[in-house]
Amino acid sequence: MEINDVTGLGKLSKPIDTFLKKLATGAGVLIEPHMTKKNAKAQAEAAKIAAESKVQVDIILSEGANDLQQRAVRRFVHKETRKQENIEAIAIPVLEQLPEYSDVDNLEEDWVANFFNKCENISDEKMQTLWSRILLREATKSGTISKRALEITSTLDKKDAELFTNFGQFVWMAHQATPMVMNIEDEIYNNEGINFQTLNHLDAIGLIKFDPHQNLHLLNIKKSVLLTYYNKEVILTFDNDKENQLAIGKAWFTQAGAELFEICGSSENKDYFSMILDKWNKGPMVVTVLP
Repeated sequence: MEINDVTGLGKLSKPIDTFLKKLATGAGVLIEPHMTKKNAKAQAEAAKIAAESKVQVDIILSEGANDLQQRAVRRFVHKETRKQENIEAIAIPVLEQLPEYSDVDNLEEDWVANFFNKCENISDEKMQTLWSRILLREATKSGTISKRALEITSTLDKKDAELFTNFGQFVWMAHQATPMVMNIEDEIYNNEGINFQTLNHLDAIGLIKFDPHQNLHLLNIKKSVLLTYYNKEVILTFDNDKENQLAIGKAWFTQAGAELFEICGSSENKDYFSMILDKWNKGPMVVTVLP
């Protein structure tokens, strides 16, 4: 299947060309390379939709068709057109952002089919943005977003997504994404909607594990460790040469949650960063914030 550059601007880049083919063969999703967000809501042709679904529009809409049949086919075309609009609103931003180093060749067609099956009815713009980020992440680095993560995302409403994004401001990188939620009654968390109830909710929907009775620690830390909080790097240096510990609180990511954190759009909280530094400065370590 060849997909030509209808823009007249020359040959499509290899990642975009491969991406379009993966969408077409994996999920039957046809996207014009020249399309942008402005015309992403162009209606799909009713005859093509009907033919792909083996619906004989010419028969149903013939003179012999009754009113019920005509209403049924109009409803079908309206529903499929709406799905196409949603699909294009999600896929086209990926075309506009896909980097040259993308791992599109390894993007699995089964994953693509499952992805669009899960998101074709998503019409909220903020949720479409979330799905676009997921698709871009997987197209850039294949294997980073599991089918389990897609399943969980498909069950989220906008409030769930916003809550998870808020939770993300309390996450550090310590070899892997590591939430650090200490005292859940502290205003620094509560002011951002993170409390006992919402942590339990994030646990229930499969994004984190939360146990208010746990005091989790990073174990077996050597003399020093590098931690990252968004664009800030912090080195903790301990007295002992090995087997040091660092308290990290009462919540941790599930595998799906760790995958989705990478694309949830969280940003830093400067007050929280200062609070954590103050806490560490009172502990048995030397805290160095790198310039």
